[in-house]
Amino acid sequence: MPIPLHWFSWRLHGLSPPPNGSEIGERMEEPLIGLILAGGRGTRFGDLTKRVPKPLLPVAGRPLIIRNIEALRRAGITNMTVVISPDSEQVRAVLGNGHAIGVHLEYVVQTEHLGTAHAIGLTRQVIGERRFLVCWSDNLSLYDLNELVENNRYFSADGTLAVHFTDNPRKGGIVITKGRNIIEFEEKPERPRSNLNLAGMYILGPWLFPCIEKTRLNAKEGEYYLPDAFQIAVNEGLTLHWSLVADWRMNVNTPEDLLIGNARLLEHDGRSAQSNGTYTVMPPVHIPPTVQIGKASVIGPYVTMGDRCIVGESVRIADSIVLGGAVIPDGAEIDRAIVDSDGTVYPAESE
Repeated sequence: MPIPLHWFSWRLHGLSPPPNGSEIGERMEEPLIGLILAGGRGTRFGDLTKRVPKPLLPVAGRPLIIRNIEALRRAGITNMTVVISPDSEQVRAVLGNGHAIGVHLEYVVQTEHLGTAHAIGLTRQVIGERRFLVCWSDNLSLYDLNELVENNRYFSADGTLAVHFTDNPRKGGIVITKGRNIIEFEEKPERPRSNLNLAGMYILGPWLFPCIEKTRLNAKEGEYYLPDAFQIAVNEGLTLHWSLVADWRMNVNTPEDLLIGNARLLEHDGRSAQSNGTYTVMPPVHIPPTVQIGKASVIGPYVTMGDRCIVGESVRIADSIVLGGAVIPDGAEIDRAIVDSDGTVYPAESE
């Protein structure tokens, strides 16, 4: 029997891996519910997200939020609440009650952009006394949420938080650990004491809501930081464990992030669309059969195209995402860009 990859994360830190089901019985508890945060404004995408909310932008053929819904569903979670903003009501219009994708969705609207702790706090009445798995709608990863659920099931703790190693700990919330426990949190530190960051996937409980109520507004950002609520919980004696994301993960904050995530996912599950003799396709790509491609055009690598796109003759597209219905004129050259349905090209800029 192969050894699960995440067991090595325990050995890496000198810990014993989770026992298997024959060694201890699984804790019987009410099924987890899912919570997806999808209220971000996506301002760094410019005018593009004024028309298409960031959670609905596609990567490797599927919208960001759908990928996260599918990840929760694979972990056995089918009852989910989605926090949206007035700017992202289109998310509700597209997903509806979720039954078409095998889940049940409810919605909570965050009318003020006051941060992730505030967003979760708004769901208190919906969640009640149940435990929940929260993730961000713009998370991208190949991480199997079953690992998080399994660690939470086997080891008694008030919460289990996914973490990952990062080259830029200033951009997120860092954690300080002691054994299996997280003992300290800091959001966007000027001088990081760790390169272990929160990964935007956490199993939590109703204990979080009183901690959120005690969280102070960050004057600089004008938001309530979730790591601050976690620190209050730890200070009050609650136990929070970590679960290492051994594979890559990222938040999609910019067009550049979206293209990087698109390329990585296409390498994992992209289609090898066939050239037909009049045009050339360089995999990996995602090209639906409804796309029309003109002669002498070259598409790929790392290209995702939406349904019913029309590509003219002698077009070159690489490392880009083209939204459904876009018409690309003859001779166009598109590289590292997002193309809206109306043909507007949004070039990605590296930070």
